[in-house]
Amino acid sequence: RSEITADRAGLLCCGDVEDAKKSLLQLQSGFIDADKLDTENYVQNSKRYRRKSVLRRVGEFTQAHPPISKRIEALELFANSDIYYSAQGIAVPDNCISEQELTRSVEHIIAVLGEE
Repeated sequence: RSEITADRAGLLCCGDVEDAKKSLLQLQSGFIDADKLDTENYVQNSKRYRRKSVLRRVGEFTQAHPPISKRIEALELFANSDIYYSAQGIAVPDNCISEQELTRSVEHIIAVLGEE
């Protein structure tokens, strides 16, 4: 959960969800230019891989941090939440997700063996 909070702080500081997602992807890719990577494709492929691989999901128990793909998913939700808009001092659009929905959705994303 601390990684998710840090990712949110990073987004609040940089103010651009695409830049924040690419920064996370850069952590994963190392020397590869993150601007040339498709974050949406990366997240979708990671989801498919997790669904097919029970060993991969079990392996998350030994990791200190959630996988980058899950962190990107959680960051996208935060960027569409009333909390994000309020923290940025921007008028909250009607189609934003509530704090309760954000919390529920992020808990579902970071669950190691929860249903996908």
